[in-house]
Amino acid sequence: MNQFARGTNRTVAFFLENRNGVHLAAKIWACLPNGTRVKTLVADPTNVTLEWVKAGLADVGAEHPVHNVFEGLGRTSTWRDDLPHLVRSWAEAEGIDVVVLFNDRSVRGSRVMEAVRDIAGTVLIQDGHLHFYFRRAFLHRRDQNWSYGSTLPSSVCVWGKTTEEFIRGREENFDTRLVVTGALGSSDDGRFQAGAALQERHRRTFSGKPRFVLADQALSDQGKCTQRRHRFLLMQVARALASVGELTVKPHPSSSAKHLQWLTETFPGRVAPTARGWEHGEGEDQTAAIVTFYSTIYTDAIRQRTPVIFVSSPDIEPVIPRIKHPLVRNVAGPKELALIIKRYAATGVFPSNAAGASMGDVVASIQDPAELIVSEIMNASPMPSNAPVEAPQPKAPVSAEEVLVRELPFPRGPMAVVTDDYSYRTGSAIPLLTGLKTLTPEQANSICLIDSRAYLSPQALATELRKHRVLLVNSLAPFWRSRNFSEIIGELVTRGTRVLVYVHETEWVFDYESSRVPERHAQLLKVLPHIEMLCVSEGQAAMYRALGAKTRVVLNTTPGLAGSIERRKNSDPEGVVTVLMAGTVQERKGVALFSAVADAAHALELPYRFQWAGRLTPRLNEGTRLSEHVDWLGELPRPQLEACLSKANVFFLSSADDPMPLAALEAVRAGARIVTYSHVGTAEVLAGVAGYEHFDEYDADSALAAIARVLQAEPDYDTLEQRLDQFDARAFMRRMALAFAAETDLSATVARQQAPAVSILKARRTSELIASTARFLSAKPNSHELNQLLRSARRKLPVPLFAQLIHVLGLVGWKSARPWIALSEAARHLPWEHRSVGRQYALQALDINPSSPQARRLMVRHSTIVSAAVHVRRRTLGRARKVATRR
Repeated sequence: MNQFARGTNRTVAFFLENRNGVHLAAKIWACLPNGTRVKTLVADPTNVTLEWVKAGLADVGAEHPVHNVFEGLGRTSTWRDDLPHLVRSWAEAEGIDVVVLFNDRSVRGSRVMEAVRDIAGTVLIQDGHLHFYFRRAFLHRRDQNWSYGSTLPSSVCVWGKTTEEFIRGREENFDTRLVVTGALGSSDDGRFQAGAALQERHRRTFSGKPRFVLADQALSDQGKCTQRRHRFLLMQVARALASVGELTVKPHPSSSAKHLQWLTETFPGRVAPTARGWEHGEGEDQTAAIVTFYSTIYTDAIRQRTPVIFVSSPDIEPVIPRIKHPLVRNVAGPKELALIIKRYAATGVFPSNAAGASMGDVVASIQDPAELIVSEIMNASPMPSNAPVEAPQPKAPVSAEEVLVRELPFPRGPMAVVTDDYSYRTGSAIPLLTGLKTLTPEQANSICLIDSRAYLSPQALATELRKHRVLLVNSLAPFWRSRNFSEIIGELVTRGTRVLVYVHETEWVFDYESSRVPERHAQLLKVLPHIEMLCVSEGQAAMYRALGAKTRVVLNTTPGLAGSIERRKNSDPEGVVTVLMAGTVQERKGVALFSAVADAAHALELPYRFQWAGRLTPRLNEGTRLSEHVDWLGELPRPQLEACLSKANVFFLSSADDPMPLAALEAVRAGARIVTYSHVGTAEVLAGVAGYEHFDEYDADSALAAIARVLQAEPDYDTLEQRLDQFDARAFMRRMALAFAAETDLSATVARQQAPAVSILKARRTSELIASTARFLSAKPNSHELNQLLRSARRKLPVPLFAQLIHVLGLVGWKSARPWIALSEAARHLPWEHRSVGRQYALQALDINPSSPQARRLMVRHSTIVSAAVHVRRRTLGRARKVATRR
């Protein structure tokens, strides 16, 4: 007998809604320890579900009595409101310790959770595929598959890694136990595991017409689409299948009597009996393929080594993500389905998906899922009650901007947010998801959320996007990941659609993507001047203005900024100093520099402990060394990451290119000191505040020196809090709203103002360079724009023209030190005969700001370089004279 922490004499109630739940529950009953009392519960005022459950109990030979909380009451107009009270009263009377259920978001399941989660342990068990993309969604109107587990039971038991990551990434902090247990009836089935392990392509020889099974789903009965569209789609799919082979229609077990009658009348003699699962015939009658929309029937198909085809349709919101397996294929609609099965019938080779999640990630290979689930049941305890949270009272408007935002939060008319990632696990999705949650339901429900991954063809995506007058694309990633996305956006712009991109990428990503997908990158550059870029920092905005785009800085936000800054009473660290970095382990995040700094600190025997919290990315180059003096913590759940930030003395952002890193802002909120490279967006916000230091040279010595400096300073928490206030979620949405309310005309005037920076980079003659530089200067560029131009020009201009550009820009009477510093820094990359101007520009910066440490360092460096160059030149001339005298 198993030993469990809470003992075995527990009373466990199983809330059942269908026959499938009974079959799964039976596997758990067989593993429960002796002494466990089992109760079965339904909540059915019509007795339909009760009959399903009794039939299921007969299937498995179980004799558990079934209690219906509506027994003798019948159906009334208030049955939904009465259900929680009835269930709670029954649970208290029966002394229920744990309630097990398979759906916490159904009409009945959600009310059962409402009734018992604070008086009994609750265990939610996945009974079907859950990880979907959704074509269209609204923030406060979500499909129940998306919100599975959101009632926060004691434990959620899921099939595999993909579902676990989906649920964790759905919210900023999923505060309940999430366990991968595998799938009952699949993970513990040797036939399924043998089918899941297949690697070779599936081949068949057809002596006659192939036999296809159309596995229907209760789409209209469950409100997934209208009855008319459901039936029309079935007819289209059936017609495609019948054109190639023989057709059998398998109804869904929960289909209504009305729909079953329609199926029987529409497909006479071809409707299989309503039953759970699917078993194909043997020999000639063996099924060639099962065709469905997003049904879990694929587990039966894999078990029997039968191909399964998922048909996507614009009328059905959920789309099952691709699974890479020799027996699985996703198609964009009936037309593509017809092409696929004709090829399959002709060649005998099933054309499976070329990419997607592995079957092992979808359904984990775990020998005994029931044992793991029973362990969760035996240890489950009640959860804290969901006390209603009072909404913060809005402050009186303090500015005309706030008044404008309240009156016009987003454009009137159809608007859509488009992205290929709605997960809190990805930094680019977090700001927008966090900001949208601050909107009222009325405001949020005017915004359609579109997942570009759910459209398997460019035509289907373009058709959907044409319905919206305003598009906000989150990140440039879709432009690089989709072959036709730039073309679609270009066409929409010509039609008059306003397109804005909330952009997260900077120069490093641009260089990476231009080498990875050069054609798509070139298409992006063509469409860039016709869309509006909402940027997270001034430096990033300058880069896009140089490319001809219209920009506006809106910054960003993250859930980790809620509440006041943590003011550490004893801010001077004693003993070992913890230096933390958070983010994916990749080159752009500076993993090489972080390792080098850790090694240098170890060599100097400094009392520093270096930690990195984040998952290892596949992009990491093979030659990149991960220091043994760093604790590589891996990806951490949100509570653990927040704990690490609170314990860290220094947050060392080692990124070389990061427009406005969220982790650094969260570290400020946690009270840690901050160190970053001077070229990241954090420097724009925190420069000059005690408790923050940056380094100008991207090397280990400079970074280590900055860490030492920041440890010597007492953080100025008042100023830090003021700087963080601008990243508040509501402030972020105010800036977003103002961007939408701003003038949208991308006029020739704007183009003329932005084009000179691009023309400078294209110049190949001195006359072209001078004319373009004059136009660039007439637009009165700021220091960020100048710095961005110089960095781009160093890579793209020939050396003589780059030297001339620096000389011409030095003729301008810059009023602040930053432009002179930028010019002096750029002069370091000139041939030695031109580097003397760098010293002159450093002197100009010191005349304006005598206390600038960067200008002083540049002054010393240029003086050293010029002296060395003069010495070499004199020695060379001296040797030449000696040779001439001898001759």
